[in-house]
Amino acid sequence: REDYASMACAIQNMSLYLHHLNYGTKWSTGKLMRTEGLLEAIGETESAIEVCGLFWIGRADPAAPVAPLPERPAIEHFLKRID
Repeated sequence: REDYASMACAIQNMSLYLHHLNYGTKWSTGKLMRTEGLLEAIGETESAIEVCGLFWIGRADPAAPVAPLPERPAIEHFLKRID
């Protein structure tokens, strides 16, 4: 687990780049990670690697409706000037 933070940064950077290319991404560490046969499904053995998560990449259906963005407070709501 020494390089876990580095891996998380790399996942974030890949997500940002893929978003730029109009792809959507999802980082998953949930129930699927504990599925029996996962390592076999990806062609690995338990002693060879440690799977920390799954990185999903895809594109949305262009015909699907897009949900409106939520209304957000102005940035000034979160900033405090210190003189």
